[in-house]
Amino acid sequence: MWKTTVTRDGASGMAGFPTPQPVSLFLDAALSSAIRGRAHRKEVAFLKRMADGSHQAEGEQVPALYEYFESCMVACVFSFFSIEVFANQCIWENISKPFEVQRNTKKKSYAPDDLQRIPTDEKLQQVLPSIFHKKTRMPSQTWNSFTRLKNIRDSIVHLKSRNHYVRWKEDRDSVYHTFLNNEPSLYPQAAIDVMRFFVDRGKMRWLDAAEDYLKGAKTA
Repeated sequence: MWKTTVTRDGASGMAGFPTPQPVSLFLDAALSSAIRGRAHRKEVAFLKRMADGSHQAEGEQVPALYEYFESCMVACVFSFFSIEVFANQCIWENISKPFEVQRNTKKKSYAPDDLQRIPTDEKLQQVLPSIFHKKTRMPSQTWNSFTRLKNIRDSIVHLKSRNHYVRWKEDRDSVYHTFLNNEPSLYPQAAIDVMRFFVDRGKMRWLDAAEDYLKGAKTA
């Protein structure tokens, strides 16, 4: 048994298919991009030596570098999307009446649909622990990985000048610096770790498959 979507295809007319699991689609896109990014990273070369001792990428070396940046952006953004949609799906499936959330110094009640619109970090800290009966906090390492993922994702989606071009000093702030100093698989790994805190192995096959796939890719 599976959910089915019936819609209209421009070429075939009425068409049906097993409805995809959106979290799985986003996570798969993040995983595929991260693995592709690892391959591009091996092709990146800063071959031209400058007078100050630094090295420059130019000419035929630049496309691989840009492909690497692109893969990292997709991996990061879709990793965060997968967490966001995971949280929303859990709310949709498990909460059917108003739910109270602590906002600053006051508690505010949200209808289930409105609850999906609060910040993702608040869903992970206040809503999902109630759904999954978690009495302990998320491990600090997992939470810190999520926070880093969110910050990088925000830098990409809400790109400001300082996020892509640093002038008059060595760049230690742009997304490009971040990508050159982080392994791309860290992004989907952060998403998997967050979901794994709430869901044990064997409960969601797509999450088990994603975890196994990433583990195998790291050792390949």
